[in-house]
Amino acid sequence: MTLRSVSGRDLAVFTSLEALRTLAVLEDLYRSFRVADAFDIALVAVVVYTALLWFRQTTSRSVFVGIALLAMIYFAASASGMYMTVFLFRAIFAVVLVALVVVFQEDLRRAFERLAAIGTVRDRLRPAAEFTEADTLVETVFDLAGRKVGALVVLKGDEPLGRHIGGGVTANARISRPLLDSIFDPHSMGHDGAVVIDSQRIKQFAVHLPLSKNLQEVGVRGTRHSAALGLSEFSDALCIVVSEERGQVSVAEGGKLTIIKAPADLKNRLVRFIEHHYPMQTKTFWTRLVRENVGLKVASLLFACTAWYLMVYQAETIQNNFTAPIEFRNPPKNLSIETPTLEPAAVTLSGYQQAFNLLVPANLKFSIDLAGLDAGRHRIELDATRLRGNNGLTIERVDPSTITVTLTPAEKPATK
Repeated sequence: MTLRSVSGRDLAVFTSLEALRTLAVLEDLYRSFRVADAFDIALVAVVVYTALLWFRQTTSRSVFVGIALLAMIYFAASASGMYMTVFLFRAIFAVVLVALVVVFQEDLRRAFERLAAIGTVRDRLRPAAEFTEADTLVETVFDLAGRKVGALVVLKGDEPLGRHIGGGVTANARISRPLLDSIFDPHSMGHDGAVVIDSQRIKQFAVHLPLSKNLQEVGVRGTRHSAALGLSEFSDALCIVVSEERGQVSVAEGGKLTIIKAPADLKNRLVRFIEHHYPMQTKTFWTRLVRENVGLKVASLLFACTAWYLMVYQAETIQNNFTAPIEFRNPPKNLSIETPTLEPAAVTLSGYQQAFNLLVPANLKFSIDLAGLDAGRHRIELDATRLRGNNGLTIERVDPSTITVTLTPAEKPATK
């Protein structure tokens, strides 16, 4: 009975101590957290989210997994004091960096193209409910499949297609069944090429697309399927393929080929594609921010918060010594400064480590504003209001703490 009560009392004391420690950590975190830290975490979260979104769409995901494993090994070795492993990783870092650029060359180029396209003005497709040309496109495609007439249609996404496609004839025509029938007629000069649709218009036809090297995904299917898959690997376009041998309709998107068995299924794919790349204007930025890719956004934010806590946040207050030169600004007219040149002041600053990490010692200086002072001796205190470049750190000590400035009337030039 006594042992049980003692054990329970000890557990209660331990729990209380842990609660006090947690409260102390939260209090220190509250005192040291700045608005700049919030922006810092938000920016890192955006970068991590963009990287995760990019790697989820890239065709080199397996390489990314390998890189992530190597990074985990490096950090584990660094934390464990495995100096030889850390030295080896650092020695081959430059080689790995070059290899990454080579492996992800196409993906990096796509990423920069998408970044450059953010600020461009483009015509947006109408909302899916009003996009009647989608029905025309679906009916035409399945009619061609029923007659076993080969066809290849490309719907442009956000990314530019110029460097991936070749040849072609400019059309800039409205989507219509007679026009598509004439383009893909076996006796037509451009029936072997692709039709490119952008903003509800047929921009080009008889276009040549890059062929895919993924023979496993292409399988026994023909050149049209290889071309559609190839463009979907290099861009975010959606490609519709009609096989003239089997009379099948397939869709290539994101490096994947999918057989479409019913017109309703193709219509759904088109609607999803249009809503993603050409969203309705009523769908606000905040709606997309909350509802799209919630899991990736939460993971990115957690990663950024954890990285900030482990790499930046330090609750302990430290002190460092610096020297700060003294400068005079806005001297009064007709007065001259007779104070001799002053040596830099010795300054002791205190604060959190993250503030010292951002401090540039060369920017520290005491700036004395002389505007409004009269002739005579003036005793000026070197305090925090006159220290520039201290990055919000606290002044603990200044030597000298005050200086004396003597202002005398300037001598007028002698007249002849």
